[in-house]
Amino acid sequence: MMWLLYDLLMMALALITLPRYALQRRLNRQLLMRLGWYPEAVASRLAEMRPTLWLHAVSLGEVSAVRALYQRLKAQYPTWRIVFSTITPTGYALTERIITQDDVLIYCPLDLSWIVQRAFARIQPSLLILTETELWPNLLRCAEEQQIPVVIVNGRLSDRGWPMYQRLRRAFAPRLRGIARCCAQSARDAERFAALGVPADRVRVPGNLKYDVAATTMSAQAIEALRSKLGLTPSERLLIAGSTHPGEETLIAEAYRRVREAVPHLRLLVAPRHIERCDDAERALREQRLSVVRYTHYAPLSSAVMLLDVMGELANLYAVADVVVMGGSFVRKGGQNPIEPAALAKPVVVGPHMENFRAITQELLDAQAIIQVPDERPLAERLGQLLQAPEASAAMGRRAAEVVARQRGATDRTLAAIVEVLREPSLPMLPEVPLPPEAHLRRYAVRLMQDEATGLAARLMRVPLRVASWGYRWATQGVTVAYRRGWLSSARVDAPVISVGNLTVGGTGKTSLVAVLARRCREAGRSVAILSRGYGGTQGDGAYPLLYRGDQITTLEGRHLAMRNGLADEPLLLARALQDVPVLVDPRRSRSAHWAIERLGADCLILDDGFQHWRLRRDLDIVLVDATRLFGNQRLLPRGILREQPSALRRAHIIVLTKTDRVADARPIRETLQRFFPQAIVAEAVHRAVGLLDPATQRVQPVSHLHGRRVGAVSAVGDPAAFEATLQGLKTAVAVSWRYPDHFRFGRDDVAWLLRQAARYDVAQIVTTAKDWVRLASPVKEAGRRLAWFILQVELQFVTKEDEQRVVDRCCAVWSR
Repeated sequence: MMWLLYDLLMMALALITLPRYALQRRLNRQLLMRLGWYPEAVASRLAEMRPTLWLHAVSLGEVSAVRALYQRLKAQYPTWRIVFSTITPTGYALTERIITQDDVLIYCPLDLSWIVQRAFARIQPSLLILTETELWPNLLRCAEEQQIPVVIVNGRLSDRGWPMYQRLRRAFAPRLRGIARCCAQSARDAERFAALGVPADRVRVPGNLKYDVAATTMSAQAIEALRSKLGLTPSERLLIAGSTHPGEETLIAEAYRRVREAVPHLRLLVAPRHIERCDDAERALREQRLSVVRYTHYAPLSSAVMLLDVMGELANLYAVADVVVMGGSFVRKGGQNPIEPAALAKPVVVGPHMENFRAITQELLDAQAIIQVPDERPLAERLGQLLQAPEASAAMGRRAAEVVARQRGATDRTLAAIVEVLREPSLPMLPEVPLPPEAHLRRYAVRLMQDEATGLAARLMRVPLRVASWGYRWATQGVTVAYRRGWLSSARVDAPVISVGNLTVGGTGKTSLVAVLARRCREAGRSVAILSRGYGGTQGDGAYPLLYRGDQITTLEGRHLAMRNGLADEPLLLARALQDVPVLVDPRRSRSAHWAIERLGADCLILDDGFQHWRLRRDLDIVLVDATRLFGNQRLLPRGILREQPSALRRAHIIVLTKTDRVADARPIRETLQRFFPQAIVAEAVHRAVGLLDPATQRVQPVSHLHGRRVGAVSAVGDPAAFEATLQGLKTAVAVSWRYPDHFRFGRDDVAWLLRQAARYDVAQIVTTAKDWVRLASPVKEAGRRLAWFILQVELQFVTKEDEQRVVDRCCAVWSR
């Protein structure tokens, strides 16, 4: 409901401002682009298949600030496209001058949900970079929903705007919690962003980018040429009033007339903050009985006040000034940037309202490198003192230049934060993958279960899911009670049964543990068989059990089955990894257990994903718990991802805490599990990459083979972020990640799409999981290997030898019965 109200409010504001756009004749370009309709030339360039960064800066000042950052990004990522967006015509005009032909310039979309979604669909960015305080709610929301990382650069929250953000904190906090990095201008800004909801560990203080873009020197010849252009004689002095706002031209004109009494050879140049105000500024100056000449029509006149009516010239003109007055500081506008004149060693005078540049102003004040007056009354006196004491003025200017020099380097530090995000394992770039309707529904269902889907529709959908989860809870508890009290019986077989399972849906790594236990069982001299229910398969001929041995699949009657996409992936993965261990697939695992003992001579059975399977009696229950999402979102299926309440761990004999390398400290989690479930052995384990299999040659490369290389990551597993984190741990540059639903059945069209995407993101190698290669192998062969594919080989390893030995000893005690 909140988002609907926000959209309605934004629509009302858009309708109010539409007449202004019409009067200013900006309907053809600015308005249409802000509505998400791009000219054909822009649309065709956006359609090019290339990795993309979206850099947004609202207006002239922000575009100037990120100019050096833009150039550094181009050098860092030369094959990438940068889509540069702005909002104002002045920002657009300046960006046109600095952007390269490889990149695209647009007006930022209006912050209406459907317009923003349309823009994201066209641009398809891998990263969104926002400048200063461009915290548009729908822009942030859409980036979050599409899992596109967002970086705030040169971030600031002004004194004027801070109270409003505090009042709206509850609305902003959910959006800001997903910010990947916030690069603040000052420590005060960093504190405010953290208080507003940005995670404190993602906030950095690289400094103000404007320190790096300000020119520090100008040649004597260039200065002389500018003085000549302005008609300044050697004896004349120049006062510049930069970036003035309404009302300031009058007070500056009054101060100028008073100072000229003591400094008769003083000239004045006024630069309005917005050039569309030139008529108003000229009128205000003429009302003070001053003759005025526009810069574009300038002819040297000894007494004329110059009015700057073009963009992009003020920074250079500061070089010929003797004293600078910063506009926006004598009215309640928060002041304008004093860095440009300070970098050129010019003495600067500001008024009382410098809230937007509080940190910069304070640094200059501390160094006695700027003068701040409490109001306009002492302005003339202080200007006169500076102009009549050139040595003191020059010393103040030198101190200002030294302050700027000390603060430089923000661009490098900000770029480092951006590169860090692009290499962040938990924030891969995730283009939307094409899926059939049933896969879209399954993915949306998972997002609902994991509280990732947002909006009114998601909230409504969760109501019946919550009701269904209550029914599921009572059903599972009823089944548990029925088996415990003997109302329902579990089948017993003449071999020890070890179950490996979990409490949550997918992603804990139980297949790896099953493989480890099977090898240990074989080493102990036992004949082991693995029982699987074959989840993810579509075997439709009723020929169960199926026996997997390596790549051979046979039925109960001994009939061989051809490899096809409808077969379950995990049993085939286990069979290929354990060539001498039979893997049986049957929804009725008590039947496959008898078959394994009678037909195959198995004297030890491992039940894959069997913690909730009551029909077969087990001798040992091993449960895996993911340290990164301990018990999911604490909700049962289908509302959440829990299969049972955490209290079910009382049945477990061994609890294996996995992925402990992805949490800051696993000890509290382990201690909590041990305290609540003292009957169980609690062990820690991680998944380690042990090699890279090249399926074309069947050769295993060392994991260092992809160090520093740009790769694409393809996965259809329960926890794709863990797979991507493992790749990142190998110092591999994951340029893009394609995530499919768990157990997705890849086809030739899917692989063809992946190959096109790989060209777009400039990757020559694609890495996938062993589980996914089971389904990818055939369509990759059909599509043709136009780039290198690698299979990341991962093994589960216990963190300590003590944990491993305790688990093995407990299993051996069962095997030896």
